[in-house]
Amino acid sequence: MPPRLLASLAAWSFALYSSSLAAPDVFVAYPPNASSVAFDHVLFEGSVTPGATLSVDGQLLPVDPDGLFIAWLPLRPGLNVLKLQSELGGERSDVEWWVTSKPDVALPAVSTALRLESIEPRASVEVFDLSGSLAARTITIRFHGAPGGTATYRAGSNAERPMTERLDVPGLYEAKLILGTSDRFVNLPVTLALVGRDGQRVTATAPGTLSARPGGPRNALVVAPDVGMGVNSYLTAITDEDGWPIVFSKAGQSFPVVARVGDRLHVALEAGRLGWLPSSAASLSSAPAAPLTAHLSSPSVRALPGGSPSDASFEEVRLPLTGRAAFEVVQPDEGNFAPLRLRLFGTSSEADTIEGAGFVRTVDVTRDADTTNVTLHFAGSGAWGYTTTFDGNDLVVRVRVPPILDDARPLSGRRVVLDAGHGGRELGGAGSLRVPEKDLVLPVTLRLAQLLRERGATVFLTRQTDVTVPLYDRALFAEAQNADVLLSIHANALPDGQPPACCRGAGAYYFQPGARRLARTLVDAVVAGVPGSVRDTQEDGSGVFRRNFALARPSTQLSVLMELAYLTDRDDLRLLMSGAGREAYARSLADGLEAYFRASAQTP
Repeated sequence: MPPRLLASLAAWSFALYSSSLAAPDVFVAYPPNASSVAFDHVLFEGSVTPGATLSVDGQLLPVDPDGLFIAWLPLRPGLNVLKLQSELGGERSDVEWWVTSKPDVALPAVSTALRLESIEPRASVEVFDLSGSLAARTITIRFHGAPGGTATYRAGSNAERPMTERLDVPGLYEAKLILGTSDRFVNLPVTLALVGRDGQRVTATAPGTLSARPGGPRNALVVAPDVGMGVNSYLTAITDEDGWPIVFSKAGQSFPVVARVGDRLHVALEAGRLGWLPSSAASLSSAPAAPLTAHLSSPSVRALPGGSPSDASFEEVRLPLTGRAAFEVVQPDEGNFAPLRLRLFGTSSEADTIEGAGFVRTVDVTRDADTTNVTLHFAGSGAWGYTTTFDGNDLVVRVRVPPILDDARPLSGRRVVLDAGHGGRELGGAGSLRVPEKDLVLPVTLRLAQLLRERGATVFLTRQTDVTVPLYDRALFAEAQNADVLLSIHANALPDGQPPACCRGAGAYYFQPGARRLARTLVDAVVAGVPGSVRDTQEDGSGVFRRNFALARPSTQLSVLMELAYLTDRDDLRLLMSGAGREAYARSLADGLEAYFRASAQTP
């Protein structure tokens, strides 16, 4: 065929092909249109029609053959109107995407200013215990402003007091106001002033006021209902300054309140130890009240009726108290909840050791100042879970006794609750290839259920279709099914401010130290069984993390939340999108659960 004719035919064929093409489709999975980020870059991800190009403000982005793009886009401060242009076969699509950047940048040293949104106290502060510990009587005054200035604050009509600029954070000014026993005031305003290097003076008033109320601590009575037996709801948790739970309070417990800050109560647990309780969980007395004290009598241990030796059974430790004492549960870093120690605050007792006749070997009672320590020692490797509830004023600790396992078929008879993350209205992480997290983890979960049943396990699913399941209902479901394990299956994604290249791989999250070994076993199995998978590369690279997650907190059974892979990593996402990848994840998780139970096998 003559070259000219060949070229003409090729051009005609291309024109015919182009005319049959629609304009390429542009799908942005993240960020949402007209959204704001607090950083100068944004993770920009999604997909276009396979084979199409994509440019943002005239700059071409790398696009994979399947149309996937994941980019780390720089942003200008303020509104960014991103001009997206995609081309394929002569057809073009133009899209505008609005993203506002609000980075936390330091104020300049000149042109004196302070950030109003940074001022503390942001909420009103009421201090009740004016003769208590220093921590209970200390109020932090703070703001961000132009660095290198001179800052002061004034409480009401009192004299101005100096504030100190932090050496490690230029422009952050702080002061500590320590209230004295004779202080008396209500709703005192706090005025802040900053004189900058340019000699200009700016002032502002804090959103929160200060009150010093005499008489001593108030009393907080927990009125919020308990959520299950071992769900450990964050709604009633007493937390430390960083938000980490110290105590999961129970209905009917009382706590001395040394201060109220906005919608939080500052409660005293024991000498020198304070925590924060949501005010929505408790009723606060209007007048000072003496703290609750309780006395512990001799504990008792009994076995609860159970099934065959291959079924999980329970033993109960009853702690007779004269009042619903506040307590925390302390566990070793790892070791199947063994030993289990309860610290009962404001509780008197006599030193005692109770001998058990079964799984609970001994219950040791010791006294530490105004706190009673009750330590449960178990036979073997330890319990598979525990719950704490009140029966009247008696505190009842129920521990899950490990069953006798068949080394050849360790999953036989095991009760496993599988939770496919999100569902229904809750999409989970954005899926750049147009499948959100909820629809990626469900088929893995369903296949895992099938594999576990083939190996002898009894499996329950929190959802089998695309439905919305409330968060705490998932943990309550596991508790109702008397599960040995609750495994919640998810796919990870990066928060704003982190570049996509930073993290990939599989990770497992636990809260109860007794579940750490299971978390590690599952990560090991996924890395070994899924080609291309690695341990989550964040932090120490182990892929195992302790986190305050609702589906990792339950203590009734071993509870682990598994993040299979990162939706924000190209290779991880393609593993989840492929049928072979999902099959490998399901088989690896089944192998991991089997390996865990085999290692836990006990003989009579």
